[in-house]
Amino acid sequence: MERSLLFQAFDPFRHIGAGFYNNDEAEDWTWAMSVFRVGNDQFGGDIGDAGGWSSAGRLTHLLYYQESADAQKQLDYLHVGAAYWVGDPGNDVFRYFTIPESFVGAFGIPAAAVPGTSRVHIPSIAQGTPPFVDTGAIATNTFAHVGTEFLWANGPFTVQNEVQFANVAQIGGPDLHFWGFYSQWMYFLTGESRPYNRKLGTLDRITPLRPFIREADCERGPGAWELAMRLSHINLNDENISGGRLTDLTTGLNWYLNGYTKVQFNYIYSMLDRNFNGYDGSSNCGAFGARLQVDF
Repeated sequence: MERSLLFQAFDPFRHIGAGFYNNDEAEDWTWAMSVFRVGNDQFGGDIGDAGGWSSAGRLTHLLYYQESADAQKQLDYLHVGAAYWVGDPGNDVFRYFTIPESFVGAFGIPAAAVPGTSRVHIPSIAQGTPPFVDTGAIATNTFAHVGTEFLWANGPFTVQNEVQFANVAQIGGPDLHFWGFYSQWMYFLTGESRPYNRKLGTLDRITPLRPFIREADCERGPGAWELAMRLSHINLNDENISGGRLTDLTTGLNWYLNGYTKVQFNYIYSMLDRNFNGYDGSSNCGAFGARLQVDF
């Protein structure tokens, strides 16, 4: 249902800027690059007017791609990639934090309250689950993130992995190094293969072999049923910074009624190790989640 632990801490999200992307003629390679300011709220708007800049890019390669000739169109492909995000915060402050893989919104938060997911004091909107690991504000000149990605699909089975590293040039202190990874496994009980967009180097929309909701003259079927599991870990401890370590084990059951409607069930078990308010220890959290999604 939610992105991995790496996303909120290490990846840029909803920034206003300029960029480009393209692919080769054989659609085996993709590349992309962008430039934008550092610091944004959850809507992509800038926070403050102190300047700052950053750049992000990605390169992917499809090592092989095969599609069966039968009606099920079973896919077999292997994708690898690498990405970066470097920047110079305009106010010389950067922060790393993330929530567990469970977002719970809370409406009507007053402006003076501690913000949740967005970390921005905006009144009367969904602020969300508070972060479990958090470095606090770090005085820094520059930061640099690099990551690798791996995706293998063989018929109804898919494996997806990412590893990311962050280097922070701390002002008045040693350089900092944070990191994290996730490994995700998915299997379609009803025989579908996870589609792949070769022009973008990304996973594509699931279309059930036998949709539950009728499309044209199709006979009603079971839809697509998928089992999923993900192990995520992030470490925000280094040198003089104790942001904490968090490990998530997420299990899921997904039901795709047709290409535009799905129901998801997740159980997330989070294991936190963090020195917080003078307490040095560990704690655990279990969360259930469900989602009905219709898009068009």
